[in-house]
Amino acid sequence: MINLLNSHSFISSDIEILKQALMFVGKLYMFTQQVPETELLKFYDRNLLTKVSNHVEDNNNFIKLKDEYLRFLARVATTPRLQLAYFQLFFDQFGNDQAYLLDVYMWGYSRILLWYSNYNYGQYNDYQAHTKAIISRLMSMPFFISRTLILRSQRDEQERNYQYKQNSLLALIYLFSFRGVNQKFLHKRSEDFIHARKLIDLFEQRNERIILKAVSENKTLSQIFSEFINEVETSEDKINLLQRIE
Repeated sequence: MINLLNSHSFISSDIEILKQALMFVGKLYMFTQQVPETELLKFYDRNLLTKVSNHVEDNNNFIKLKDEYLRFLARVATTPRLQLAYFQLFFDQFGNDQAYLLDVYMWGYSRILLWYSNYNYGQYNDYQAHTKAIISRLMSMPFFISRTLILRSQRDEQERNYQYKQNSLLALIYLFSFRGVNQKFLHKRSEDFIHARKLIDLFEQRNERIILKAVSENKTLSQIFSEFINEVETSEDKINLLQRIE
């Protein structure tokens, strides 16, 4: 698979085979944990990402291939070293702050927090800096308009913004759950906690409903985030957040 990704030219059948292979292997979580870390690290190569990226211009199939490749990297990041390689790949390509503007990065970041991370991995990762960057980005984003009111020309951008907010709120929920391990992390008088409250208030003032059905079909993610901050989350929400996200 890595040889095909490294190829200088693709044909349509190659793209489809690669997309299916990346999706299939990435979802074999137990299998990938048996693969030597050194072999998986070969996929976290900046030159490899550049080669895949060079094919995406004006070609929707290649864009989908690139996105599936990046999701694959998140799915197989089962160790702290692989997680660091995932984060560093984006930081090298886009810069530390700019990475948090990308939906595909936030998809992977939130899933890594869910599937593999724990607070003790903080030696590899500055979770507080991540929290600050995500909140800042969400505070600056435009209000999401109801899908029924969006002009056709604006739908793709609005949909990307919606998905970005889904993944970013999901990541914030997991980040704030680390307070159970370290009470000094994002404590109630910290600047980031205060900004998080302002973010929740902003969603409420706008009546902006960002829902992820795998978590809840009725509650918004900002409402669940608020409950986690105030430590009144329900057992059902906890179970859904831990077991049902793909």
